Amino acid sequence: MIDVQKLVGGYDHSPIIKGLDLKIEKGEFFALLGPNGSGKTTLFKLITGQLPIISGKVSICGKEISSLSKLDVTKEIKLHLF
Repeated sequence: MIDVQKLVGGYDHSPIIKGLDLKIEKGEFFALLGPNGSGKTTLFKLITGQLPIISGKVSICGKEISSLSKLDVTKEIKLHLF
């Protein structure tokens, strides 16, 4: 499960994502749609730890990504979500 709570983040301290809440359960299918420049890639980079989170939190199967290395985030995603 991916749990996003009050996520704020973006590039160079300029928030692109502002206050997002999202929960995706294991085995659930989802799509992220939007026009160019709407923040889709930024959201995925925040969830996977490629971009720093300004505030809020992202948890993967109950483990907050801020407490994990980038390699461990990848392992958690592969292990629990696919």
